[in-house]
Amino acid sequence: LADGRALLLGLILMVAVGLFLRMYMFHSHDFSVDEVRYLTEAVAYIDDDIEWARQAFNKDHRMTPLLYFILTRWFFKIFYVSTFAIRIMSAFLGALTILLIFYVWRHSCSRKEREFEAGLAASILVFLVYHVCWSRDGHGQTQMTFFYILYVFITGKVLTTYSRRKSLTFLS
Repeated sequence: LADGRALLLGLILMVAVGLFLRMYMFHSHDFSVDEVRYLTEAVAYIDDDIEWARQAFNKDHRMTPLLYFILTRWFFKIFYVSTFAIRIMSAFLGALTILLIFYVWRHSCSRKEREFEAGLAASILVFLVYHVCWSRDGHGQTQMTFFYILYVFITGKVLTTYSRRKSLTFLS
């Protein structure tokens, strides 16, 4: 029980430090061109519940990440349309990626060293400059990283939990 509490405390601390680093000096730099483009497209979709989905599949908007706009709409409704709203989403998902890396690594390691190696992998992501910098901006890269790692985690859980036959039935 004590080891479980220490592990939970360590994870909370890593995510808290990761979130702090990703939110530190949030407004110290101006909007980038991509942020402005994503922001203006997301603002156009806020009031219309159907139009934003229709536009996402329009041939002129092929590069528009649909899930990004769904999340952006939610954050705009909570924090209003602002620099903070578009960047806090990236910071939160960047910090949650730390937790996901821990669980993916823990799930894939051998029994004996899995907590140590998973903690090491997660702590590297806490301080990884590239990930911290991208998590401070309202780009889609942080969201893409989060959902890729979430996909790997879910797929790994499904494939190891069920037999091959059952998992294929589950996925179909």
